[in-house]
Order: sequence, then C-alpha cells, then structure tokens
Amino acid sequence: PNQWRERALRETSPTASIAALLALARLGHTQDQSDLLAAMDRLPLHELSREQLLDALRVWQLSLIRQGSPSAADRQRILARLDPLYPHTSSYANRELCRLLIALNAPNVIPRAIEVIQNALSQEDAIFHGQLLSHLTDGWTLETRTAFFDWMLAARTYQGGKLLPETLNNIRDDTIATLTDEEREHFASQIEQLTTAEEVAAVLPQLALVRKWAWEDLEPRLTDTRHGRSWQQGQAALAKASCLRCHRFGEQGTFTGPDLTNVGRRFDERALLESMLIPSKVIDEKYRVGTYVLKSGKVVNGRPVGVNATSITLQVDPLSSETVIVQRGEIEESSPSSLSPMPEGLLNVLTETEIFDLIAFLKSGGDPEADVYRVETATQN
Repeated sequence: PNQWRERALRETSPTASIAALLALARLGHTQDQSDLLAAMDRLPLHELSREQLLDALRVWQLSLIRQGSPSAADRQRILARLDPLYPHTSSYANRELCRLLIALNAPNVIPRAIEVIQNALSQEDAIFHGQLLSHLTDGWTLETRTAFFDWMLAARTYQGGKLLPETLNNIRDDTIATLTDEEREHFASQIEQLTTAEEVAAVLPQLALVRKWAWEDLEPRLTDTRHGRSWQQGQAALAKASCLRCHRFGEQGTFTGPDLTNVGRRFDERALLESMLIPSKVIDEKYRVGTYVLKSGKVVNGRPVGVNATSITLQVDPLSSETVIVQRGEIEESSPSSLSPMPEGLLNVLTETEIFDLIAFLKSGGDPEADVYRVETATQN
C-alpha cells in the first residue's frame, strides 16, 4: 500500500495523477490529505480538458468528504487555485466549483453564484446554484439578498414536472430559515409573494410575437446563415425559442427530445429550418407520440413513459412534463400520431436575424471560433 501511495503522489501525467489521487482520496487516511493536496497543486488546471477538470474537482471534493476539513494552510492553497476559476465557462464545472468554494468558506462566493444564476441558460443550472445558496447564513449583503429574492420570484414561471414546485418551495423555505429578524422584516413583501404564489406555470412564458414565419419568408436568404453571425445571439435564441426546455445542447437543457449538440453535422441549413418551422414533416420514431381513442369518445395524444399490465402513462405535454394515466381497458383503438410533440410557432418570437443566428449556432455545434462567426472582409487586389 505504501508503494502504491508514493507512486500516486509522484505521478506527473495529469490524467494518471487525477485517477490515482482520486483513489487515494477514496481509500487513504486522514494523514494522507496534506500530501494529496500538495500533489494536486502540481496539476496545470488551465491546461486541463473539461473532463479532466471535473475529475480534478471531484478529487478535492472527495478529500474533504473522506479525509475531513483541511488545515488552514491547505485551505488557502486550494482557494488560491480554485477561486479564480469561478465562474467558469462550463456549467458543470461551475456546479462543482460552487460546491467546493462554499465548503471552503470562500470569500465573495455568493455574488458570483448570483451572477451565474442570472446568466444561466437553463433553469436547471439556476436551480442547482439556488439550492446551494439557500442554506448559507453568512456572506450575504442587502444587494445579494435582494437579487436572490428577485430570482426566486422569477423562478415561479419555470416549467417542469411535479417535483419542480416542491424544489422551488424548498429553496424558498430554506432561504427564509436563514434570515435574521431584521432581514425577515426587510423582505416581508417578497416573502409574502413567495408563500402565496401560484404553482409553477405549465405554459410557455408570454413572449412578444414577432411574426408568424413561413418557409418562403426565410428560405431565400438561408445563405446568410453561413458567415458574419453572432454566437451570443444564437446562444440566446436557443433558450428564447424554448429549445432547451425539451432538447439538450452541450451542457444545457433537458433530455425530453433529441440531443441537438451535433445536429449541425448531420443536417444543412434547409433541413434545420424545416425541422423548426414544420416539425411534423419528419418525426423521429423514438419521439413519435400515439393517438388513443377511448371508449368514452375522448382522444388522447401522448408519448408512453410508463406501462404496466393495466394502464399506460402518457406524457401529453413535453414542455411541462404533464402526464395522464389511461386504463388499458378504456382504449378503443390506438395509432401513431402524425403530429410531432414539438409544437409549431416556436420561431415566431424571434426576429429573422435571431433565427439565422440560431441556425448558425446549431451548425457550429456551439463553437464560438467556427468559420460562421468570422466577418468577411474585402480582398485587396
């Protein structure tokens, strides 16, 4: 065991070192912690891939869990390495960094976590950080408390399944429990709004209608999606058009529908536009819903998400994850639906520029250095 320990502490390859130190953190003893943390100091964090960084963060986490709180000197060394990384460009890294920095009582972690919440592209990321902050009693200012209450109120419009209201209510209750008497008095109005608010909305937020876009409005200028586009605006349009409520893109979104991360490699601009404007024209069989005609005459459209001997649970709204249970004995007939679970009109809240930036974003795979974001310049003769 001692020979294995020494090899783990001396390893210089980042990948091998992280794996060995993770094992040492899991199986080692308290007295190993200081040497383990010193070995972690050798990792070139800014040169690591996203996956390597996540694994490295887990080594620190596991050390704190299994080997206890570090010494004051070790704590300062960890903070010196991790504090400058937060916020990170990776949402997954942000989650683990925030967890670690809170555990290490890092200064000024709250305003940075608030910034992450405010800029989150998915409600899942915002909720994750909200859950972490809801348990903190120290480090708050009037400004950060106000910003957090503003987010909790805004989060009541999030869409999700049955657990979403419970999760948001838990964040609310945990936050209120950390307030001083003075803070309770100051935020009495917000607390009242949160405790009397309706359940999380199960409908799309009301965005202004820009135009009811048709194929002929956009197709003639699709070549404009190939150069001089805005990465930031394309990323924002992905969320604005509600794509992330059902789809995954990189580290953002959900898994209700197909993953869109590499969709730009498989389809050209025309196919991407067509799939968004006319979603029922081509339906992936894995996501096709069924039409169920009941003996009562009622018709239910939905995707089976649960089946047993007596009933079928159907997801009838992918945006809200609403489900209904249909008894098998009540089904008169069933057939595949010709309608896509993806609703039409999602692009109607976007301008033409935003639509083209969205298509470019999908084509680029989210790479801000892709050719599509280069501005063409005139060639000098």
